[in-house]
Amino acid sequence: MYKLFLKNVLSEFPGKMVTVNDHKIHIYIEGNGSPTLVFLSGGGTPSPMYDFKALFSKMSDDYQIAVLEKAGYGYSEITNVSRDIDTILFETRTVLKEANIEPPYILFPHSMSGIEALYWVQCFPEEIMAIIGIDAAFPPFYEKMNLNPILKKMKYISKIINGKLKCLLPIIVNGFPPIKYGVLNELDKKYCKAIIYHRIITNDMINEGLMIKENSKKIKQECLNKVPMLLFVSNGKGTGFNKNEWEKIIKDYTKELNAEIICFNVEHYIHDILPEEISDKSKMFINKLRS
Repeated sequence: MYKLFLKNVLSEFPGKMVTVNDHKIHIYIEGNGSPTLVFLSGGGTPSPMYDFKALFSKMSDDYQIAVLEKAGYGYSEITNVSRDIDTILFETRTVLKEANIEPPYILFPHSMSGIEALYWVQCFPEEIMAIIGIDAAFPPFYEKMNLNPILKKMKYISKIINGKLKCLLPIIVNGFPPIKYGVLNELDKKYCKAIIYHRIITNDMINEGLMIKENSKKIKQECLNKVPMLLFVSNGKGTGFNKNEWEKIIKDYTKELNAEIICFNVEHYIHDILPEEISDKSKMFINKLRS
């Protein structure tokens, strides 16, 4: 019975499906109000909608929220389409347009999606009111990281898990932050677990990782100084950097930008650990922008 549930869960999507570049992308929309808050997940996050739920559910009474699940993530289809930054941004903007969600937007990027958010500001500054980064990664991180060995290992692990060692899946599933930190109700947890079973290290996730160095090189820092930013920063655990390195890179990169930084001594998925605090501080920041 549970195997049948796992098989059918992706057809029971709670949001809207938009076809772009010959594949379907899922967008979840909740609440009303302007500006729309657009949530962009970190690299390899198997279920963005459920990952962000603890945070956006505290904000959708005041704003319209949209969670964009990129190709190979969540309810969206797995593809072979290039993961260069221009293609990713084109798909994101097309999905929002087809879902009748008009700018201006406030972007909530987590981790690797920080690159997409910065590039969006660079290319279409009139569309972005602000960036509220949830431990968002910026170009200097990828200049310092050698991701190829990690991604090769991810491919190998993916083949093993989806082949002979499916018994390892429950361990991985229960370690996914919104499940690990208990922020989902039982029904959401059931669906989230089913999606993770289908979205462990997809082709799109690996290709996105392979492209991230080249994608980050396209960011021109001088184009970013006008957009207001609120950046929530973790202690670096789960990023490959220690606390001092992680904080220093962000502070150095943004010292000439219009950025406010708030540091927390918690690991990388801070929105699953401190959703109420992040929600409250984000609302205060947005209210300042409006006044």
